[in-house]
Amino acid sequence: LPENLTIPNTVTNGSVTYTVTSIGDNAFYACTKLSSVYIPNTVTSIGNNAFNYCYNKLNSVTFEENSNLTTIGSFAFYYCSKLSSIIIPKNVVEIKSYAFYYCTSLTYVTFLSETAPSLTGVYYAFLYTPNTKTLTVPFGSDYSAWESHTTWGRVIYKTNVGETKTLNYTFRQYQLFFPL
Repeated sequence: LPENLTIPNTVTNGSVTYTVTSIGDNAFYACTKLSSVYIPNTVTSIGNNAFNYCYNKLNSVTFEENSNLTTIGSFAFYYCSKLSSIIIPKNVVEIKSYAFYYCTSLTYVTFLSETAPSLTGVYYAFLYTPNTKTLTVPFGSDYSAWESHTTWGRVIYKTNVGETKTLNYTFRQYQLFFPL
């Protein structure tokens, strides 16, 4: 497979099929005309800033069934302001800092994993998203670790694991102030 793919600016419509195992850092940075993305099950990671600043139109991110995605990089979907929902594949074990930062329409997040991805060392993964959103997890899932996590602790919610499939979260928006 070629290392680079160049699409001339004269192309206004079309599709490209390309087998990849990762979406690299800055791969689609500031692609403001990109409206939807289909990510095949061969992709195991989405790099830092991969879809950063795709703010005008990106409203759909779909992962192929049985996705092998394990990592969503820092700022991966930063300022994707039209993205209103996303389904996180079951193999995702890490969501890095600011991954969905400033996704101002993101109100529905569905995780297919029964165990919450690690947020260790993660800062503001969902900051500046709507204050109220719905997180859907498989029946019987254990997301209790997120309750006590320091950065995810900004979420106010009650979990009734095993009693419900949908948990409603309210996100507090605030900034940290550091002394000079």
